[in-house]
Amino acid sequence: MSLSSFFGAQEMPSLEQSLAMAGQPLQLISLLGAVFILSAYAAQVAGKLSGDQPLHGLLNMIGAGLLLVTATIQMQLGFILLEGVWVFVSGIGLMKALRGKARRK
Repeated sequence: MSLSSFFGAQEMPSLEQSLAMAGQPLQLISLLGAVFILSAYAAQVAGKLSGDQPLHGLLNMIGAGLLLVTATIQMQLGFILLEGVWVFVSGIGLMKALRGKARRK
């Protein structure tokens, strides 16, 4: 029996074990991100939200940002690229929508 096991100390989990333990919160974060993006899309298709409205850009940017966080933690390079570009493009759209809204006032 080792001294650490005698005192009840546990070994540090491996990276794979740590990711498995963090899996559920990451799944919830990614699902929330997907809900933000899909709600913007569904609202646009239903005619309730226009692509040039600030809320559309904001929903896309938040959703893609959440998905970017989970992709980065899991080192999913393709999704890091996709969601990083999505955040950037959504940010540009959001800024344009806000500028257009300010000009109309």
